[in-house]
Formats: sequence, C-alpha cells, structure tokens
Amino acid sequence: MNALNKKPLALATALMAASLALPAAAQETQKSMQTQQAGASIRVGHNVVDAVDDVRENVADLIGSLRHSGVSMGVANWQQSDSQLDKMEQKLNQQMEHRLDEKAERTDDDWSTWITGDDYKVSVTQQVNELASNLDEVAKMLGGAKSQKMQEIDSADVANQVDDLQETVEDLVQALERMDGMSVNKPNLQKAQQRLDVMEKELDRQTEMAEEEWRPYAMGDQFTPGVQKNITELAQILRSLFQQS
Repeated sequence: MNALNKKPLALATALMAASLALPAAAQETQKSMQTQQAGASIRVGHNVVDAVDDVRENVADLIGSLRHSGVSMGVANWQQSDSQLDKMEQKLNQQMEHRLDEKAERTDDDWSTWITGDDYKVSVTQQVNELASNLDEVAKMLGGAKSQKMQEIDSADVANQVDDLQETVEDLVQALERMDGMSVNKPNLQKAQQRLDVMEKELDRQTEMAEEEWRPYAMGDQFTPGVQKNITELAQILRSLFQQS
C-alpha cells in the first residue's frame, strides 16, 4: 500500500518540478534570443560604421589622386584648389578617421547602448552628409575644367578611384538596407541602388574599352567632365540616403 501511495506522490513531485522548470527554461530561451538579437544588431551596426569608414577612405584616396592630376585635368586656380583639397584630405585622414575608429572600438555593452539611441543615427547621418559635402566641393572645382595633356596613367588612377568609390557607396547602401531602427527611407535606398547600378554599367564600359578607344578618352578634354559627373552623382546619392521625402 505504501509503495502504491509513493508512485502518485513521486509523479506529483515530478510534475511540480517540471512546471517550475518551464518558466526558467523560457527565461533562458528568451535571454538567449535577446543575446542573439543584440549580437546581430551589433554586427549589422558595425557593418554600417565600417562601410562609412570605407567611403571616407575612398573619398580621401580620390582627393589624393586629383591633387596629383589636378593641373593636367584643367582645374582653374590650381594653387588655391590644391590647398583646399589638402585640408579636406587631412581632415578625412585624421579627424574623421579618429571619430570612426573611436566608434568601432567600443565594447559590446557600449555598442548595444549606442546603437539603440538617437546618437547612432545622428553620427552616421552627419558623417555621410559630410562626405557628400566633400564630394560636392570636389565636383565644384572640376566644373568647367577640361583635361590638358592628361597622362594616361593619371587618368587610369582617377578612373579607378571613382570606380572604387562607387563600390564602397554601394556597400554602404546595402549595409543600411540590413539595418533596423535607423528610420532610413527605404524607397530612397532603392533609388540609390538603381542609380549606382546605372553608374556601375557606365564605369564597366570604360573599363572594357579597347586601348584605341580608351586612350583618346583618357587623354582628351571629355575625361574631366565625365569624372565630375560621376562625383556629383555619388554626392547626391550619399545625401539622399537619410532624406525623408
């Protein structure tokens, strides 16, 4: 009789233990999911900052390339323009790089706090708009300029820098598309991607030019206007990313 009584008692005890364990297990599962979500947010948010830094680096490289080729590209008031480009390049390679490195070196806890706050979007938006402004200034300098005895090797370097910049801007657009909580204008991202696709095709066509076609273009008076057009387009694309229409 005692043995029979023990079985229901043992069963009841087991059921009670299981019922108590369920909330704990659910809490652990929820905690695990939150950790995974935080990890994903940190990773995706970090990708955006990395993409902005890549754009910064490419803008600085493009400016450096233009400083080397500016005279032959026909830029007016070259000494003044070169001085302005020098200041822009230094700012990109020092102040802005330092700000981005500081963000990238945060701990996970700092990132989780920063990425969910308003400062994250404000910081990213400001940096992207600053890069767009730099490109606007460069495009303005190239306005009305026509190449003068441009060296083919210099043209190739400038063209490569524009091509690299197009790719990094596209990487930024794609990183923003994967980012939640940024209040990014999704239609603007789609339009930006479409504009980048068109530019990529144009740049690919230049890359695929036969030598007898490339040399006259690279050393001719239409090279600088073509570069200016692409830089203006990239500046507009960057600025459009956070515009709310």
